[in-house]
Amino acid sequence: RQFPFLEPPPPPRQLRGAFRGILGTSVTAFVRLQRLAAARRLLETTSDSVSDVAQACGFYDHSHFANAFRRAYGRSPGAWRAGRRGAGRGPGTR
Repeated sequence: RQFPFLEPPPPPRQLRGAFRGILGTSVTAFVRLQRLAAARRLLETTSDSVSDVAQACGFYDHSHFANAFRRAYGRSPGAWRAGRRGAGRGPGTR
């Protein structure tokens, strides 16, 4: 084991298991949540259309994006954006 970096990598199944063990979720779910978090930030900070945000975050089907966003955040992307516009903008708000 003088040069462990020269050994072959572990099989994908073992890597997926290690990932789940460390982060508590699958690779696919983790990537989806990262894409949805990026979309949420774009909805907060840009005036791009929901479809443009979806596409920028790798969702090529608007309805798939809207359903995934609703499952993750409890509201559609448009409703979430509308709710954020009035929240946290004035003194004494979060």
